[in-house]
Amino acid sequence: MIPSLLWGITDEMGRDVAVPSKIERIVSMAPNITEILFALGVGEKVVGVTDYCDYPEAARRKPKIGGFINPNLDAVVHLEPDLVIATADGNPPEMIGKLQQVRIPVFVINPRSLWDVLSTIRRLGDLLGTPIQASQRVQTLEQRIQEVEKSAQGKDRVRAFLILAKDPLITINDETVFGSLVMVAGGFNVAGNSPIRYPRYSWEALLLADPEVLVFADEERPNLSSKRWRRLSAVQKGGVCFIPIDLLERPGPRLVEGLELLTQCLHKKGGY
Repeated sequence: MIPSLLWGITDEMGRDVAVPSKIERIVSMAPNITEILFALGVGEKVVGVTDYCDYPEAARRKPKIGGFINPNLDAVVHLEPDLVIATADGNPPEMIGKLQQVRIPVFVINPRSLWDVLSTIRRLGDLLGTPIQASQRVQTLEQRIQEVEKSAQGKDRVRAFLILAKDPLITINDETVFGSLVMVAGGFNVAGNSPIRYPRYSWEALLLADPEVLVFADEERPNLSSKRWRRLSAVQKGGVCFIPIDLLERPGPRLVEGLELLTQCLHKKGGY
């Protein structure tokens, strides 16, 4: 039996979660969660993270529980957490069920846009007893977002295509956090209406769309001088940029840094 439970706390999936009144040991099941926890000043309470939790530097030294989509149940249980924080976008639902069976509370987050991320930071701040830190951090992020919106105001929306992987081509639609950044930055995602959140895109469809700007995850650097890529107007006119994927796809505090870089990319047309 877990002592001193508070009943009635609802996570971002609408689940009622029984959370201890005093949380001292937290396991994070996603890199963005880890980044939020450290930003809220509770990094010392984090006793376990995934293999991919590499920011901030202190997160690298935390005990590992396995991968993002394949965490190790025994490793989590061994750490005796008061609370596990998981994400609906990637963590296996069966893992959450197994943790519940062994009476380990799991709070699931589910941000789907830039604004949802700010709300998640606030909710975790309330949950972990750091509402002031959360509010201050969100206010700072909101100010930076407002500056981006101001800079994009009155400008034509730039037709953009975002590339998570180049072979095969994998992009994003507007129902992702990444996709919401494009809209805030004053862009138009040419794949935004896809019914799939992370669709594969054919080369023929990309040629037909012929976006003004290509945004590559920094890890995905193709040979742009090849005949294939030179067929695109964005490549011919220098409308290509590379942004670290962690700044675009991790729904945490650094997302606003990614937004700022994306805005420069869209409106200055390449060179970043």
